Amino acid sequence: MVDRRDGLARLITRMGGTGLGNILAALLDAAGPLAPVGAQAIYALEPLLRVEGFAWNDLGQMLEDPESLERLIKALRADEGAET
Repeated sequence: MVDRRDGLARLITRMGGTGLGNILAALLDAAGPLAPVGAQAIYALEPLLRVEGFAWNDLGQMLEDPESLERLIKALRADEGAET
C-alpha cells in the first residue's frame, strides 16, 4: 500500500509559502462530497497535468479517502497559520 503521508508532505511543501494554503483548504472543505469525482478527473487528466516532481496520483488518492482529505485540509491550514 502506498504511504499517503509522503504525498501529503510533498503537497504541503509545494503549497508552503504561496499564501494559498487557507484558500485551497476552504475549497477542499466546501467540495468535500465532490472530492471522489475530483479524484477521478485527476486520474483521467494526469497525462496532461505533468508537473516536474509532483505526483497527481497521490492527490487523487488523498481525495478518495475522507480521512486523508481531512488531514490534508488541517495540514494546509496549519502550514499557513505557522507562517503568519
